[in-house]
Amino acid sequence: MRISVIASFLGLGLVAAIAHADGPSSLRPGLWETQSSMEMEGMGVRPLPPTTRCITPAEAKDPATAHKPPEGCEMADVKRSGNTVHWSVSCHLHGGTQSGAGELVYTADTMKVTTTIVMNDPRVGQRKMIHHADVHRVGDCAP
Repeated sequence: MRISVIASFLGLGLVAAIAHADGPSSLRPGLWETQSSMEMEGMGVRPLPPTTRCITPAEAKDPATAHKPPEGCEMADVKRSGNTVHWSVSCHLHGGTQSGAGELVYTADTMKVTTTIVMNDPRVGQRKMIHHADVHRVGDCAP
């Protein structure tokens, strides 16, 4: 099971959770940076390299256009209450099944994300993974 596939989905890609929840998005377009860490049973906490992504004005209005989940993954039960979004996710990747739930708290310029995933991989068995991400707008996109 490649952690990077799940991590990329859980990082800035969670912008899609806002779009699928009831109500308008309040994200600002611009350059967004994700700093995250992954915690796995038996492996401790591992920081992941920061990533950046330009969110265009069109994507900020409809974040579902900014990211599609990897093939084999789908989000469900997306619910928003104010600036907090909860969801469940299910993936069938690399011969295994991954399922979990997450929470995203956002403002126009920040997102804090916590997602817990249980991976059932025939090669390594069942493992729990917790992903924490701090995402923030760092400026305007390059022209």
